Amino acid sequence: MRASRQSGNALVEFAVVLPLLVLLLLGTINFGYVMFYYTRVDKAVHDGARYGSMRTYSEQPGDEAHFRQAVARAVVYGTPAGGGSPVAPGLTEGNISVTRTPATAGTRPRTITVTVVNYDIPGASMAFLPGNRRATVSGKPVATFPFLGRYVPPVLP
Repeated sequence: MRASRQSGNALVEFAVVLPLLVLLLLGTINFGYVMFYYTRVDKAVHDGARYGSMRTYSEQPGDEAHFRQAVARAVVYGTPAGGGSPVAPGLTEGNISVTRTPATAGTRPRTITVTVVNYDIPGASMAFLPGNRRATVSGKPVATFPFLGRYVPPVLP
């Protein structure tokens, strides 16, 4: 008789602890999922900034926008031509900021900086938790490389 009471006691303890264990397990899975995609985006930003630092930078009309677009595509798709699927779900060219230092026209760039802006990393299904279930990154990851490419100054009329 006593053994059956103890087994019932263990069942009650298990019923109390099980939801906490499930919550801990799902939280760990969600954290791993978010970190996996953050790491992919971080590497893509690093590779895109390196690509931009080696590319020809031209200040001819329209060339600067083409440069920024090629670097953003290199980050998002892994190739400056674009196309295919993004390296992380939901990442678009609009989430990529490409800047050069100094920012004044007519001067050779010293550095190229690539930053991710307002990107929502979709989280795993955590519908039972209140609030935002996505991780939003803005301003990070960031990569800066010295400009080593060829510089084409603007043509004077």
